[in-house]
Parts: sequence; C-alpha cells; structure tokens
Amino acid sequence: MKESKIVFDASVLTKLFLREKDSNEVKELIENFYKENYLILEPVFLKTEIYSILAGKLLRTEINQNDFEEALYIFLNLDIQYFDDSNLLDKSLKIAVNTKLPTIYDSIYLTLALEQNALLITADQKFINSLNADYLKKASLLSLWYDKL
Repeated sequence: MKESKIVFDASVLTKLFLREKDSNEVKELIENFYKENYLILEPVFLKTEIYSILAGKLLRTEINQNDFEEALYIFLNLDIQYFDDSNLLDKSLKIAVNTKLPTIYDSIYLTLALEQNALLITADQKFINSLNADYLKKASLLSLWYDKL
C-alpha cells in the first residue's frame, strides 16, 4: 500500500491552534488526514516559524500567556515527521529564484513535498500564484479542500 503524505506550511498550521479565519476547517481537515493515515511531513524549519509566530503574537498581546502555552502544547503534540531542511536549501533556492519569491521560506515546504512525493497545502494565495504548472501538481490552496470536509 502506497503511503499518502502531506506537507502543511505555517500559514495552515497556525490556524490549528490560533483563532483565525478557517481555524475550524483546518482542525477538521487535519483530523481527516490523520484518520486516513496520512503522514504529515515538515521541515525542521517549521518549528522556528511557529515559535516566531507565537512569540510575536504574545509580545504584541494578540494572545495571552494561557493561549500561548495551549498553542505551543497543541503544536508540539502533533504527529509530524520532521526532515532536516539543510538538505533542502539548494533546491529551495532554485525554486525561489525560478518563481521570483523574495525568500526561500515557502520554497522549503515545496521542496520537501517534491522530494517526498507529498502534497503541499498552503493558505498563501500569493505563493500559489507564483508557481508554474509543474509545481502546482504538488501544491494546493487550503480553501480548495473545504468541499472535501
């Protein structure tokens, strides 16, 4: 049996533990992926992104200490298989340049999806719009999954 693999970028996963637009849909979507035995794959870099987002929201008082701790707990208890993103950097840089992205952050997730034959799901419309047809075979906008719930 072929394993099904999925990569979520930080724009999706933050919706899981912060009250944002689409949070309920993301919770249901991720629960469904787990029920269907999908492997959730992430670059180690995701931890840096999530920690930065949470710290920023706490320092700007967008969330309180209890929300911060709860979000961190939820994130740290997700069943995620992490990959060393230092092995992804060269290819990510090429993708960033080819798609005219000013940073390689988004392309790290796409590179992991490409190398692991997984699907990347993002809430970042601008990122999706930057991708060519070949990359779009491995990347999808979050909102396109709502009808599957």
